[in-house]
Amino acid sequence: MTVPPLAYRLERLVHRGERHEVWLARLDGPVPRPVAVKRRRPGASPGAAEVAAGLRHEAARLRALRHRGVVPILGVVEDPPEVAIVQPWLGGGSLADLLAARGTLPPGGLVAVLG
Repeated sequence: MTVPPLAYRLERLVHRGERHEVWLARLDGPVPRPVAVKRRRPGASPGAAEVAAGLRHEAARLRALRHRGVVPILGVVEDPPEVAIVQPWLGGGSLADLLAARGTLPPGGLVAVLG
């Protein structure tokens, strides 16, 4: 499924990596909902074509996976030369956020997070 480029509105940057950034976005339409959009970080190296190819490959692999521990893919935004992956917004933050806020986790806390 391909989501039209204007079908979502970026609201807040939630993570910036070396090559990618993840945004909280709003998927417009009959049933608006929050989504996560992973796209190339502007100015990232390598260039747009290489990162786009990597995102297409990642999207294809995500589509092939069916597991409750893997966030499904809702679509891929193709706005050449850019590509973005759209997934449900789960909120809650990352494991890195949790560790930054709480420090190390006791064994029971670790089991709860992994569960």
